[in-house]
Amino acid sequence: MRKALLVLFLLVGVLGASIPVPAVTNDGGGLTANLVCEVSEGKGRILVATEPLVGLDTQQSEKRAVEFVKNTLGVDLSDKDIVFIFETNLTKSIDGGSAGAAMALCLLSELTNRELNPQVSITGTIEEDGSIGFVGGILSKARAVSETSSVFLVPKGQIISSTYSKKYYSPRPGIYIDEIYPVKINVSEYALENLGIQVVEVSDIADAEKWFFSGDVYAKKTFSLELPILPANLPRIKELAEYEIERAEKAISNINLTTSQELLDLAISVPEGYYYTQANYAFLSYVTSTPTYEDVELIAEELNKQFTKIETSDPNWRGEAELRLSWALFNNQLTSAKKEWLMLSAKMLSLENFTGEVIENSWVKDLANERILQAKEEVERAKASGATITEAESSLNFAVRSFDSEMYFASLYNAIDSIAWSRASEASTAKIYEDLINYTDQELEDEFSESYRRHALYLGSKGETRGAAYSLYRALLREDVFEEGTFILPSFKLPTLSFDWLIIVLLAYLLFTKRGKKKQETKLNQSEMLILSESKSGAAKILQNKLRDGEIDEKTYHKLLREIGG
Repeated sequence: MRKALLVLFLLVGVLGASIPVPAVTNDGGGLTANLVCEVSEGKGRILVATEPLVGLDTQQSEKRAVEFVKNTLGVDLSDKDIVFIFETNLTKSIDGGSAGAAMALCLLSELTNRELNPQVSITGTIEEDGSIGFVGGILSKARAVSETSSVFLVPKGQIISSTYSKKYYSPRPGIYIDEIYPVKINVSEYALENLGIQVVEVSDIADAEKWFFSGDVYAKKTFSLELPILPANLPRIKELAEYEIERAEKAISNINLTTSQELLDLAISVPEGYYYTQANYAFLSYVTSTPTYEDVELIAEELNKQFTKIETSDPNWRGEAELRLSWALFNNQLTSAKKEWLMLSAKMLSLENFTGEVIENSWVKDLANERILQAKEEVERAKASGATITEAESSLNFAVRSFDSEMYFASLYNAIDSIAWSRASEASTAKIYEDLINYTDQELEDEFSESYRRHALYLGSKGETRGAAYSLYRALLREDVFEEGTFILPSFKLPTLSFDWLIIVLLAYLLFTKRGKKKQETKLNQSEMLILSESKSGAAKILQNKLRDGEIDEKTYHKLLREIGG
């Protein structure tokens, strides 16, 4: 039968067969490439047409796969060229022999004109006798193919995955000691429960053919979420959205940047009530339309000094403001956003509410230390499960650096973000949509937490599952973080408790510039001059509004105006 099918193919030809191929990235996460096999008239060559590059181990697998298929079908392919094409843009190279079994099956499909079941994936080396050998990264690969496949075939004997993880303890705040311990995971049980995919062991290509050329494998369930209509509340988040949209509109008014304009249009088109989503797109529009500012650290440090001086009775809001300040200080991957994070942190500080009591900073320090420990262990757990942990590790790094810099609110919130990324990376699509549906109508009490919940619903309605999961989990982790916090009477006095915090923050810029003029040690670079100019202008406008509304008298107005150099 096989020879008859092969003769038919040689006479009429067929389109190239294709099969999903899982691989492991440099950071231990998984990805899925698409392997296409084509056969044409030629000189008996085995060719590779691929981007990224293919390593030597992969090339040897191709040769063994072709030899196995030739022997199995009993055919001479000396007058044919066989082309294997790996299609992915997510990694720099593909190497190792784990695609060998997939290449053999793909070539069998092409030569016998049998369609491969798209719901089945496989990993494993190939020998000339058709046996399938051991490979690494089984869990990472299972996670990668779980988005599109119902069944994942692995080499016989690899259902149990052995790895290592870490436990942490802190003898004192800021010091973390780890203990390494072995972990054994039943991949079949874990994948079925957490990823919704069936993992099956196969010993050779004959075993695998039963799955790939069978119609008994059902398609993965698809998920969707209808975007709910939300109330137009969250006034402070709405103000941030309007602030970012206005800045983006001004930034791109005199230039022609398609990407920035598209992001701004997207921000404006977001439905009412989804203000964080609006602000996020407007932020991206502004950042992509302005020059990169790399040297904002000096002003960020001055701003941080004011954060530490000003006690807060609005810890959730302070956490968000200081979080963005920490990004301006420590994030060297997104330098184009540094200036805007700095301006946004000052803007957010100006929107804090004051109730007459402030949260005790030492309690925030202890809580940040606890969350760092939790984040470290959740990152390790996600890593052991084969999840991609790049974002989780980055947020954890910011948490530790913030703690070392005594930015305890930023440390706490970066640690929470790390935990959220770990959980989002581990969660299956089914689990993510289950959580989104459960929280569709459950409004959160904290304003920023609620804005993240809404952002998660927006992303979920667009099919951006991982981003939706991250936004939802960071919302839930923030909601009650300060519920049992210790509040005390403030240790400072202001001219009026309703006075905008932004005035105090902006005076920090004056301290910086005066120090530079007096000691002749520092000169403002271009980016710092722009920030200072915007800050002073904003402070002058706020002072004018305070005078108009009767919150300060004329004497205080002129005194403060002179102080900021207005």
